[in-house]
Amino acid sequence: MINTCKNFCVLLVASVCCLSTVQTTNADSETPTFHELSTVPKTAFIGRVIQLTPRRTSTDFIITQVHFEIDYLVYGDEKFSKQVLLQQLGGTIGDETISVCCQPKWELGERYLVFAEDPDVLFTSATLGALDGVFHIVEGEDGITYPLAWGYRPITGLKNGYLRASVRATNLNQGVASLYREAFAQVEPTDTSFRGGTVDAIPSTSVPAWTLDEMLEMIHIHRGENKQPEVRLEPCSTLPPVLSRGLTLCYCGAVDLYNVFEQVPSSWTSYSHNDNLMARFNHYFDVNRYSDDDGGWNAPNGESEICGWIDSDTLESVFDASFRWPTGGRAMCVTWSSSSCSTISEADIFFNPDKTFVYDFDDSFGTSDQWHYQKSMIHEMGHAIGFERGSCGAETYQFNRPTIMFNNQTYHVEETVGLHRRDSKVLNLLYSDQGTRESIQDMGVESYYADGSIVNSTLSPMTIQQGDSFTIQNAFVENMSNSSVSGVRLRVYLSTNRTITTHDTLLGTYTNFSTFAFDSDWLGDITRTVGYTVDPDTYYVGMMLTTGGSSYDYDDWSSNNTTWVADQLTVTEGDGPFNDMVMMLLDIFPFTPYPFWVDTTGAGDDPEPPYCPGIPPMGPSLFWRFDIEDDGTLEVGVAEPSTGGEGLTGNFGITDSVAIYELSANGQPTELLGLSCSTDINGPAVAQVFAGKSYQLRIGGQGNSPTAGWYQALVKPTALQGSHPNYPIELSESRPRTNEFMPDVPFGLPCTDSSSKGMWFELHADVSGFLEVTTCSPDTNFPHVISVHKSTIQLPLIGCNTVYEGNCPSGYGATFGWNAAANTSYLIRVAGLDATFGNFRLDYTSIPDPTLNSKCTTAQPIDLGLWSFNTSGAEGDAAMLCDGTVQSNRSAWFSYTAIETGLVKATTCPDFGGNADSETSVTMYTNCNEMAGGCGSMLCDGVHGGAELQVSAGTTVLIRVAPTPNGLGSNFVSGALLVDFDMNCIGDLNGDQVVNVADVLSLIADWGVCEGCASDFNGDGKVAVDDLLVLIGAWGICE
Repeated sequence: MINTCKNFCVLLVASVCCLSTVQTTNADSETPTFHELSTVPKTAFIGRVIQLTPRRTSTDFIITQVHFEIDYLVYGDEKFSKQVLLQQLGGTIGDETISVCCQPKWELGERYLVFAEDPDVLFTSATLGALDGVFHIVEGEDGITYPLAWGYRPITGLKNGYLRASVRATNLNQGVASLYREAFAQVEPTDTSFRGGTVDAIPSTSVPAWTLDEMLEMIHIHRGENKQPEVRLEPCSTLPPVLSRGLTLCYCGAVDLYNVFEQVPSSWTSYSHNDNLMARFNHYFDVNRYSDDDGGWNAPNGESEICGWIDSDTLESVFDASFRWPTGGRAMCVTWSSSSCSTISEADIFFNPDKTFVYDFDDSFGTSDQWHYQKSMIHEMGHAIGFERGSCGAETYQFNRPTIMFNNQTYHVEETVGLHRRDSKVLNLLYSDQGTRESIQDMGVESYYADGSIVNSTLSPMTIQQGDSFTIQNAFVENMSNSSVSGVRLRVYLSTNRTITTHDTLLGTYTNFSTFAFDSDWLGDITRTVGYTVDPDTYYVGMMLTTGGSSYDYDDWSSNNTTWVADQLTVTEGDGPFNDMVMMLLDIFPFTPYPFWVDTTGAGDDPEPPYCPGIPPMGPSLFWRFDIEDDGTLEVGVAEPSTGGEGLTGNFGITDSVAIYELSANGQPTELLGLSCSTDINGPAVAQVFAGKSYQLRIGGQGNSPTAGWYQALVKPTALQGSHPNYPIELSESRPRTNEFMPDVPFGLPCTDSSSKGMWFELHADVSGFLEVTTCSPDTNFPHVISVHKSTIQLPLIGCNTVYEGNCPSGYGATFGWNAAANTSYLIRVAGLDATFGNFRLDYTSIPDPTLNSKCTTAQPIDLGLWSFNTSGAEGDAAMLCDGTVQSNRSAWFSYTAIETGLVKATTCPDFGGNADSETSVTMYTNCNEMAGGCGSMLCDGVHGGAELQVSAGTTVLIRVAPTPNGLGSNFVSGALLVDFDMNCIGDLNGDQVVNVADVLSLIADWGVCEGCASDFNGDGKVAVDDLLVLIGAWGICE
């Protein structure tokens, strides 16, 4: 730690007035423990604000005097029992305002529980821990009085010695707080992990809330005092309406680019860290520069400066006598601007020399008195360029997403400090009028999330046996890139240290997010099973995020691609081999086939095997468990090729036995409910199952023969499909339907007073554009409402219409349209008005957004992933098609630059993830006049097209999508183009994993015209100098 501080100048407030500036101070303060709140302040009281008086200090600085009328003196000198005067920085006199962040915004007439550090001294914050030392006193619906943390957050208890506050309350009754929840936009992972699974996190909507009497009793216990009489107050205020800002990140004011910080002396250890932290912002928007230290600093002087460590004596000399660092104050950023959210002309950052700052995260993690320097500095740098300052109000550190603007905590894992999704978004919003967002691919994984405060991910359970499963609860994944990212995969490792690498023990395979949408994130649970190859020990649980699918690439800033969970996992010796008499939980969704791999090779003998007549008894087996949530049937058998999952082909001709048992309360199999042998011929085992019960699945070979292959489990609830948003009907065709048998469950909508007997459908938008659903049809014969919802747990409404809107020419139909996002599912509900039912026909139309890249010269630069196109409205362009003809067709052009050497693939084939509504031709070009070859080699189903091309690193390929001449459909086409890449060892012609002289000789042997030769790396139909250069560029051992 460096305690040497630069000279702190006298702030000339007269100059501030002349310049009509507003000064804002933002601070980073320690959170006091509850014991510190109960014992450190000079006094704690419950009082009502009766007067707010601004005044000038001797140095012409504005402070505000806050006058309290005391209702109850919790502790402290009797002189504080009637009235208390607190003084805090900032205020307004005439047309001059000094706004100081981190101070409570007191309201006249309101009551507060205040922990005042010393009313006789002017600190940078008058209360211990700034806003952590103030609690709003409100009355619940039950007439009971509650203390709420700043932002109307109920106190839920103590954790690790600190008060735990939830998010904002909307209701208080009988010791329970109802919570305000903002919609959480999420991507949906497609989990292909063997021995694992994922589920989206569902935040709680209510929590226990401390009453005022409970909190006061705890204070007296911590002070070693007897219980005091219960406090009776006059009626207090109730909860106000929810503030519009919620838990978002606020920004106010910006610098004229560039923001130039004067650095500390280059000999200081913090110098390089400051430089790195400035660069973290520049990854996303080029905003920061620095100048060398000039030996001192001044303010306001129009220069932004990193001032170093400034002591309380210097603060006193600048602001006023008795102005000192408070107990928890760590760092500050002071900014100047002509008005609250106007251009920031200067920003100065300084640190408290009485605090211990460390540069190694491990030295601060879990401590209460050592602070990670980088966390505090990047936070203050955020203030300096416009984050959480000015009119943003009190700096409460209440956010519902990770951000650098949380205060510095030591209990969550963030080894390498960097910007989060919301930070990068705000940075772009602030400066998009002065420049262009940087092109960057940056995915991040965190072992914590935000719920009004920072909350660690947890392990459940924390001690398991070999063969058991555990869950990482509330893992968080976010996309900071300037576009969607393809091939995103999350893997889980066990490590004996905090450095997570691929050399650690991988659990399962991976959680597959496929293409992770731009400006999105995911909060959810990840379950993994620990096999018997893992030695009993205590481990760190690590998470690693990669891109590029099976290439497992790191992105442009890889420091946030790995993390570890604060909890540790203890693994003890298990009872037997994995899944052999130890049941593995299969978590499947209703009406959704679940494929899983089975291989009983090496399984031990099992007692009492079931058998089918005429077939040998079941051989050595493996076991699974199902926890059923709905009454219905469970079917398990060999997977069909079409439902076996990505890349699966199913298995036929195998000999197996599949049995389903009911489990007792202590987990023992009881009655045999379903049995099938040779399921590829005789069909799956089928059992009637009931909600709330558990069942055992047993799969084995016949006799001594094992079985191996892909199996499929399917739960079919008794409830009709379409009767609940969890069981929607896929809207893929238009046909007559009826809601007669749907449950009579009312559902509130803004476009009608009452609707029930709703029938739910799911519609997936592959590409962005306009979607419209309609029941306009002669088949529709009853008054109803049609509504569209986002496919999330909260079912947020997009919009609705009824027959009374007059959308249809005649009849009872209704229509609703909306702008759909790409790769997004929507729920549609058709319900009767006033409990009516009848027949209807539901149909939809999709109009994809027009493609602007209709010419080769305006090709859209892309990365790997799925890219929408729509050539309707595009101008025709004359270019060669797959069949060699040159025809002016409406096209969409894309431009992809290969990062590695390998095979570029582009296709609209649905089997590979693309799609198109008409027959397509996909071609690749090296320039706008020359086709590159490989055209149509991935043609599938006679309709969709594709192309692939071998390229070297740095090669730019132009990809054209167009309707085929004289083919199916019309002269335009829309859909989605999948662009993928297989990295290979180009140049290794003899397959020995080395590119050397032997490969050169093979290439020379093919020299000249050579259609389809492996030596023709650029696909131009001949082997020449260009191909030789590609080979030489790949010289050496293949990686």
